[in-house]
Amino acid sequence: MAVIGGGVVGTAVAFHLAALGKDVCLLERGDVASGASGSCDGYLFLLSKVPGPHLQLARESLRLHQELAASEGGSSLEFRQDGGMLVARSEEAWDGLKGLVQRQREYGIPVELLERDEALSRQPALSPRIRGAAFSTFNGQVNPVRLAHYLARQAEGMGARIMVRSEVLGVEHSPGTGYRLLLTGGRFLRARVLVNAAGAWADPVARLTGFRLPVIPRRGQVAVTEAVDPLLNTPMLEAGYLAVKFSAPGQSRSPGGVPPAARPAGIAFGVEQTAAGNLLIGSSREEAGFDRRTNPAVIGSILRNALEFLPSLNGLKIIRTYAGLRPRTPDGLPLLGPLPGRPDYFTAVGHEGDGVTLAPVTGRLLAEWIVFGEPSLAFPEFAPERFGGFGRA
Repeated sequence: MAVIGGGVVGTAVAFHLAALGKDVCLLERGDVASGASGSCDGYLFLLSKVPGPHLQLARESLRLHQELAASEGGSSLEFRQDGGMLVARSEEAWDGLKGLVQRQREYGIPVELLERDEALSRQPALSPRIRGAAFSTFNGQVNPVRLAHYLARQAEGMGARIMVRSEVLGVEHSPGTGYRLLLTGGRFLRARVLVNAAGAWADPVARLTGFRLPVIPRRGQVAVTEAVDPLLNTPMLEAGYLAVKFSAPGQSRSPGGVPPAARPAGIAFGVEQTAAGNLLIGSSREEAGFDRRTNPAVIGSILRNALEFLPSLNGLKIIRTYAGLRPRTPDGLPLLGPLPGRPDYFTAVGHEGDGVTLAPVTGRLLAEWIVFGEPSLAFPEFAPERFGGFGRA
């Protein structure tokens, strides 16, 4: 079995396949976590998930994150579950946030709705101009790079092969015998089952087998501050983040019901403090192809917006910026499962900004599907064929 993609999703699939005793090879054209998993934040947010199957999937994945952290001792993965906040600045965002909280509670997520003063008591660094916030203990954070490397090491320890700097250049398929993959350096690899976990590059990888996947890259830019003493009690997102996350042409409101802020480049406030003390401040959502460069104008807008929520950021030094490419589908939700008519080709792509949160459950369900013929939890809402544009290249 071959898994294409060495980010948190691909390494999770390889980890779970190896745990089930399967011969698996993970192929990554760069290094482990050299794509989106190495240029993102580490939010494990259930508050930013659409109530329904998306939220159910995230809840199960958070449980698996807890298990991974417990087995590793937690500290090496920098896993913390201190909760998280969605912050509303306007009355409109506050009204939408109240509706989202009600729907999250209906799915069994413990969420508190905090008026301004209570939100400020929980998070003193917030601006007193906010309207209120939602808080849930079912949120946390992890170091995505450490997570991906841990999963890869564990998979390798169970017999998996981790082949970095091994780009797949061509794929030949023979019914009954599987795939012959042409790799860089003139090498070949044979596999009976192929898993596409290539993130933003999912469609180019699918085209090697004559298929198309409705996945496009969506650039997100982040600024990193110098390390400082603890400033935040929990990671935070603005309530309008949900609308920006799920926005599409002609769409003005998120599935969660929260209206977006009217800003260019899909900017929405998000911040977390790492174990080392650095603050990661984001972010944007831009359709810029595969361009991973940062833009000073967009970074400036991100920081100005962040100051509206956290005035205490003023004066901190920005030590670097980076950009990653989120894999977006038309509805912002992942493509999980086999391709129609191709039961030996599986997709684990299109997680948008949820790859870190959903990686463990994605890996487990895909491994179960491949080995046992069906996953322990079925989510037909994420089937690859749900889009009419799916098909052969």
